[in-house]
Amino acid sequence: MSQEGGGYRVHADPGAGQARRYFVTVYVSGQAQVGRVMRYGLDLFEESVREDGDRVAVDGLLTLAEAGRLVDDGHQVLLVEESSRRARAHLDTSEFEEWLRIRRGR
Repeated sequence: MSQEGGGYRVHADPGAGQARRYFVTVYVSGQAQVGRVMRYGLDLFEESVREDGDRVAVDGLLTLAEAGRLVDDGHQVLLVEESSRRARAHLDTSEFEEWLRIRRGR
């Protein structure tokens, strides 16, 4: 909130109203379960599917509610990191002209 011309102006929170999302690793019992988990329509990264011992792991970006849904269905979910911690755009912004000048080495 800032004061402008005797009144107050509220600055909008760009993340307001959105559930926090987390980078996760979902563990399923086998390859057959990967397809089932993918059909949930969640933000899982298909290219990250890999074998992890006697189970299969897939990375994704989920809300706590979505992770809970997978846990309720018998899968293990490891919360790795809140997504906002990796969002460089919030901290490292520049104008296009400045970015272009830096890229050209001037």
